[in-house]
Formats: sequence, C-alpha cells, structure tokens
Amino acid sequence: MQRKIVRHGPRPHPFQGLPSLPNRAILHSRDTLAFMVAVPLEALRQAIRSAWSADTSAAAAWTENNRAKGQCAVTACVVNDHLGGDILHTTATLPSGDTVSHYFNLIDGRPVDLTAEQFPEHTQFSEPAPKTKGFASTREFCLSYEHTKQRYELLRARVAERLSD
Repeated sequence: MQRKIVRHGPRPHPFQGLPSLPNRAILHSRDTLAFMVAVPLEALRQAIRSAWSADTSAAAAWTENNRAKGQCAVTACVVNDHLGGDILHTTATLPSGDTVSHYFNLIDGRPVDLTAEQFPEHTQFSEPAPKTKGFASTREFCLSYEHTKQRYELLRARVAERLSD
C-alpha cells in the first residue's frame, strides 16, 4: 500500500491520518523506566536539526538547502535514545520513480519523523514495518553498519551538547 505525503503546516508528515506527538514527551533510558524526565519535543527537534551536516548524512548530495537529506537512520536512533519507542522502515518512491530507504520513529503508537521534509511533494511511501534482517530491532540493524554507527555517534554527541546548553 502506498501513502501520499501530506503537508501539515511547515513540515510535511508522510503518514496520512496519524496524529502527531504532543510538544512534551517523556524521556527514559531504554533499560529502565525508573529514570524519567520531561523534555520538550521541539527542543530535541531543534538540537537535531542544528547538528545535521554533510558528515552525519548518508547522502552524497547533501546540501544546506536540504539538511534532512540522508539523516533518517541516525536521527531515528537519536530520537529513540531520548524518547524510546520503535524505529520503523518504509520505502519512499520519489516522483522521479527513484526509491529511497527511510526510517522514522513510532512512539506511543504515533509517528515521529523529523526528516520527512527531505522528500518532495507527491512522494509515495510503502507500509511502514520493522527492518531487522536478523537483528533484535531496526535500531540494531541500522547501527550494524559501521558508517551509520559513526554518523550516529557524531550526531548523538552534537545533540547532547546542544541539549546541555
């Protein structure tokens, strides 16, 4: 099943009819729910967006004009660090017919996709699902690639620095 990208205000949301996450979310460690701190989603979004660069992107054609391009896997992992939930995979079919692998978060049953803006209007998305390829989670699958892991560690450190300011 293909889904059309739907624009909601200034940032598009690729999964029609699914609600967005409230502006405040609960932070927790992935190992225990004992440590919980409220954090504004918008602060996390801003920290991530300001930390993106060519060296955190998987796309060779990354530009300042499309900062979200190639950032989905590492961004989904950083969001997962802070908000928990699951990481899902979908295939984006661009208007040109080219296909791109895409990852986003599912938190409390709601999609959180901080990189959806990288896709042009009329992009079609396959039904989202976990992509584990023998790993315990989509996150573990993504981080099994050394280059992705390096990009994630760089983005994670930059985001932590921005959130601590």
